[in-house]
Amino acid sequence: MNTLLPTRQQAVKPFCYQSGQRLKMLGFLHSGMVTKIGGKRRQHLYITQWREGKGLSVEKVADRVGVSRESVWRWENQQHRLNPGKIKALADAIGCNPEDFWRLPARPSLDAMVKDLDDDTYELTVDLVRRAARKKAV
Repeated sequence: MNTLLPTRQQAVKPFCYQSGQRLKMLGFLHSGMVTKIGGKRRQHLYITQWREGKGLSVEKVADRVGVSRESVWRWENQQHRLNPGKIKALADAIGCNPEDFWRLPARPSLDAMVKDLDDDTYELTVDLVRRAARKKAV
């Protein structure tokens, strides 16, 4: 028998949740619970601000989308319920582009500002934005 290979029990033990001491020793347990690593937080969408900025009520948006006002309220306040189709429907009902929801209405979209520029002006603008971003990072 080859002594370099671990037995089945030895190989499984480090990954077994029953072995709390082993997990704690490896840094996986904190106060007896498994620690969540790298939790990704969803980015907030500014749907309510866009709706209010356009002077629309929840009821008006719901009528335009063809859903209940409760559904629109849930989409605004419980954004984990949204999918790309719902975001598009809300944007159409409110009168904006879906990508606008990722910024406040008062904050101008740089993409919209530079979309019709000629190539030279576009490159100058990109260079200016990069310099400003680098200056802020320092």
